[in-house]
Amino acid sequence: IGANFNKVLEKITFETSQPDKVAVENQVIKIKDETFNGIVDISAKINLGTQVKDTIKIRCVGNGVEVSNFLDLYTATTKMQDKAIVLQGDIVEDFGKKADGSDFYTESTVLKIDSTYNTKFYENQGLGKPQVKTLLQFKNNVYGNGYIINADNVAGTDGTGNPKGLFAGGPLNLVALGDLASVKAQDNICFAVFGGVTLNNVVLKGCDLLPKDGMINLNDLNYAGTVVEVLGDKVNIEYCRISHGRTVLRAFGDVNDADKVININIVN
Repeated sequence: IGANFNKVLEKITFETSQPDKVAVENQVIKIKDETFNGIVDISAKINLGTQVKDTIKIRCVGNGVEVSNFLDLYTATTKMQDKAIVLQGDIVEDFGKKADGSDFYTESTVLKIDSTYNTKFYENQGLGKPQVKTLLQFKNNVYGNGYIINADNVAGTDGTGNPKGLFAGGPLNLVALGDLASVKAQDNICFAVFGGVTLNNVVLKGCDLLPKDGMINLNDLNYAGTVVEVLGDKVNIEYCRISHGRTVLRAFGDVNDADKVININIVN
């Protein structure tokens, strides 16, 4: 309305639709209940001759941890699984990197899980149950605020079709005839999602898929892995965009029981 905001700020009064859970104190939103996670209407009112009022909806996460870089994201997924992850920015350039810019993941430190697919091909050769690599394991809810997590530094190619890193071996075999022919099974996983988790409004990319000379080479996806694999029951994927992988979204079975029926709710 043309007024100097700083001069009228102290005259603004706030109300919330759930004052027992969320309050506004000194112009700052305070969540009173650490277990609260929900949408709250926050109304602002001011009287400048005539009363002006507006209301916005905000998701308030009482047990959230703000994350704005890769190292904090990795720490949140591995050591703070009782907290909801709330993204504060894109995680692209520093994904899979240490603070000094060197590679974070190595063959010996990357998180692995036993394959949940049919592994008779390997067991019949006396090789036991093979494992697949995972870059991040979401065991806590993720509220993305529309931001991007892109694993291209690890799962992408060098521009000539050669894989950059850990996923160079490609997916496991279901069956194979030497090097002549094979039917592929489970792949390495960029983002593994476990039971009871909600992914909300986050953009997840396995890699960049950029045109060269006006053409996109889909062979670049051969070693990009699965972007999102659901490994547990009662998973919600809400208002997300998932792209750029050999498989975009896969849901085969529970990580501990591949025969268990699992439920995934996908909204928009």
